[in-house]
Amino acid sequence: LASKYCGVFVHTDGLGSSGSTFAQFGSRIMTQNGEIISEGIRNSFKDMVYTSQIVKVTPPKNKGNEPHIIIKHRFADNYSKAKQDGAAKWEYGQFSEFEEEMRNELLWLFDYARKNNIQGFTEALSGGADSGYNSTKIRLMVELAVSILGINGFIKAMPHLKYKQKVLDVYLESGEGAAIKEIMHNILVCVYMGTDNSSDDTLRAAKTLIEGGQDEQGNSFEGIGGQFHYRNVQRLVEVYAEVYSGVNPNSISDKKDTEIRQEIAKILQTDSKDIDKQIEQLKANFEEITYNVLSVAKEEHKIPYENIQARLRQVLIMMFANVENKLAISNPNLDEGRNSYATWGGDLHGGMISGNAHKNKQRQLDHMYILMEHGLLNDVKPIKALYWTLKNKPSAELQPRNKDGEVTQFDEEQLGRSFEQMDIISYYMLYDRPLENNQRKNSPIEVFKKCRANQAFIQDSLEILHDRIRLSYDKWAHAQFKIHGSPVAATYGQNIDHQSSMRTPNISANHKPELAQLAIYVIKQIAKRDGTDFDKLSESYSYNQLLEYALLDKDFANALSSKMWEANATDGLKMKISKLYSSIEENNFELLLENSTMARIFKKWTNA
Repeated sequence: LASKYCGVFVHTDGLGSSGSTFAQFGSRIMTQNGEIISEGIRNSFKDMVYTSQIVKVTPPKNKGNEPHIIIKHRFADNYSKAKQDGAAKWEYGQFSEFEEEMRNELLWLFDYARKNNIQGFTEALSGGADSGYNSTKIRLMVELAVSILGINGFIKAMPHLKYKQKVLDVYLESGEGAAIKEIMHNILVCVYMGTDNSSDDTLRAAKTLIEGGQDEQGNSFEGIGGQFHYRNVQRLVEVYAEVYSGVNPNSISDKKDTEIRQEIAKILQTDSKDIDKQIEQLKANFEEITYNVLSVAKEEHKIPYENIQARLRQVLIMMFANVENKLAISNPNLDEGRNSYATWGGDLHGGMISGNAHKNKQRQLDHMYILMEHGLLNDVKPIKALYWTLKNKPSAELQPRNKDGEVTQFDEEQLGRSFEQMDIISYYMLYDRPLENNQRKNSPIEVFKKCRANQAFIQDSLEILHDRIRLSYDKWAHAQFKIHGSPVAATYGQNIDHQSSMRTPNISANHKPELAQLAIYVIKQIAKRDGTDFDKLSESYSYNQLLEYALLDKDFANALSSKMWEANATDGLKMKISKLYSSIEENNFELLLENSTMARIFKKWTNA
């Protein structure tokens, strides 16, 4: 539009990253008379890119006002020809949005590696989507850089690499494909750290991603390259549990240490109703056990048991990184940050940078499928090695398998929402703004209404939708310390870390008053759906009064929450509005308002 009035409009942008958490695109565009007359390819891995165009401009029309100053300029008769590389084909292809996003992420990763003199990366490869995605990005980065710069250009961009001469020798002897494999062998080290809870499915997914394999139909595929190592860390899990129980392995013989560790390991993995008796007998047999004994049979021990595994893996992958002067990658995606299911000191800090902290899980999975089927247009062939990673149902594999050896712990079931639903709720909670007031976020009631109208929740009852939203708010409140401690990552402005300051506005309240209002709102909707008169549930108090009490009286808000709690829930949703509704049907709101200061004042005032 501007070019209609100013002759020629020229836009240019920086290229790459310079200490920031994003890479500038290197945009180059010129327009004249409302049309694009010059456009350059964006997201180049070169130090500088250049386009030019020859244009004819006319003096501005006299509008009755003289300019402050006129600078005379004589245009040269001889000038170089216009240089154009045009928009890339991928910019107008089937997956243009994906291509732009992925290429920009890879540019950031490439710039971060070369400008920080990094020898390569280590990855705690679990066989799951997150670590598989981040490992694949290393291959994409290398292959895309070579496609743009060539092998010699890649080495010139990374002169600090200790293995650069070996890569050049392989290139001269066997060509570009062999040189890329040599780069990958040196730049990426992946370690699968299994326990008794790990499955053959995830081991196969991890190993074939790196080394290649066959799909279910027997079709062979190449791996992305790099080194693959398998290390079983079950013994470390058992040693942690042993030391926690009060045993000092250095003070007893190796034989007795082994015996105690094995017995503690049995208790650790046993989900039995008589676990207290078993622990009591264990302590009677070994006086060295002077403290608590962990067991998955105890509800309060399940999270510590899971976190042992995540945290000790972080130590081992960091060891690989330190020895080889590489950078370990942290794997939690954006949903894990917003919903607090990444382990502090474990997978959250499994590396110094994160490869996917900016991307929600569903979008990440969608992108992985595109990579498997299409790769990057003209530059990277399809990554068929993602086959088994995407075939597996997402699972942390941190709880014991059942008696048949089957994995029973799956992410979406434990999280109480699908990945798509988590992302939508988070969007309405954190980024979306109500039209009538762009300066504030949506309230929980507004989030509920918008989710209610979204197709992702079309099958959800009022009760289930409330419980899902309540869980997202509770997890967001719990995630604050993880947000402050998140590692560096590429960003598109939605990251939740210490740099973007995407934090709760009031950590002392954590939206509890507004969530109490949401509960009352939903109860009214349930009553309407079931043909119940809401006034009969509230008796002395109007709907608006209850909303006001919920907002201003923490005792009432806490009473509402306490009636929702379902400790034994197995669907990931422990705060259930249906339980609160049943309590109100039986006793109406009167019982919940007994300890409410505002309600007592109101009743005293009305009686007077």
